[in-house]
Amino acid sequence: MIIGGLLQYSAVYIPIVMLTSLEYCAGATFPLAFIIMGATLRMSLKFKWEVWGCAALKTLVTPALSTAVISYFSILSGDHLVAFFILVGSPAAAITIAISSVTSSDDFFAAEVVGLSIILSFVFVTLGLSIL
Repeated sequence: MIIGGLLQYSAVYIPIVMLTSLEYCAGATFPLAFIIMGATLRMSLKFKWEVWGCAALKTLVTPALSTAVISYFSILSGDHLVAFFILVGSPAAAITIAISSVTSSDDFFAAEVVGLSIILSFVFVTLGLSIL
């Protein structure tokens, strides 16, 4: 909130793509906070390769490789490429938890992956937007 106030009264220009992305993130703050709280209640302090691997694959590897291939073959460019990157880099859907629960899978694992992918996607999408 303090940073937002400082940016509002300063002469710093924020690109419209980043501003729109930040507005979407701000609108989803409470639902994501509850998902993260639920996931972190179950998360242990032990580093889990499976959770970090799934979250990194969803939020880092897949967006980077797919955007590089799309860009290399000139399928999309400019704002369309940025929109594609944001869509691919979005976190794992919260419905994953419900689906894993219904299918008798490990719903705690799904909650951990969703919670971590939310955090990682915010970092990696922001980083990717600054590179694009």
